[in-house]
Amino acid sequence: MSTTTKQDTFKTINPTTGKEITSHTYMTDDQVEESIQQSHKAFLKWKMKSIEERGEIIKSIGKELQNYKKELAELMTDEMGKLLSQSSQKVDLFMFSKYLLLMDTKKPLKKVAF
Repeated sequence: MSTTTKQDTFKTINPTTGKEITSHTYMTDDQVEESIQQSHKAFLKWKMKSIEERGEIIKSIGKELQNYKKELAELMTDEMGKLLSQSSQKVDLFMFSKYLLLMDTKKPLKKVAF
């Protein structure tokens, strides 16, 4: 499958100011295919990890994201036009949802009838 575009790049625009934040180069078909293959390989490894291992990985990602909370909030504000306080709350909400997910993994699995 081949995709043709008229441009090699696209811009990220701050919706509040209308100013360009950055530009990105479109991936080639080969780059997309390679990314898909790498993602599949990562999934095959991930699905073999225990719930506890997955929990520890998610927890470490959460801690690292928290280290960049200010930068993430600023980026969300620039890209989505949100207030900085709202973006900061979004980062916190994301972290809290992952915490709840981790708490849920400690419960035994139940059969669900459909």
